[in-house]
Amino acid sequence: MMLIYGQTTLKEAQQILKILSEFMKASGTEINNEKSEIFFFNTQVASQRFLARTMGFPVGSFLAKYLGIMLNEYPYRVANWGPLIGKIRNKIDNYTFWSLNTPSQIILLRAVLQSIPIY
Repeated sequence: MMLIYGQTTLKEAQQILKILSEFMKASGTEINNEKSEIFFFNTQVASQRFLARTMGFPVGSFLAKYLGIMLNEYPYRVANWGPLIGKIRNKIDNYTFWSLNTPSQIILLRAVLQSIPIY
């Protein structure tokens, strides 16, 4: 998944398509329009439909994942972070049974848990 931010104007959409076209030529890859989606924030529905049709992507809903975290309109709600918190708790549970002393466990946990949100 790739996130591109821009203004919701026809000119901006055309520039993004131009950049994607250059990327496809340079890399020898193609974008799968069936697997791609476009997301809008604070944009009228008519504008969303027009720009999505222009770019050739369907309008996506906010129940998509990016880097393992759900995207939605309310990112600061605790419920949205449940899966990530669950992963962290599972990691902690798995590492507490190791026969390491407490300082070593803390160092190991810190290294593992700090990398989870990044990856």
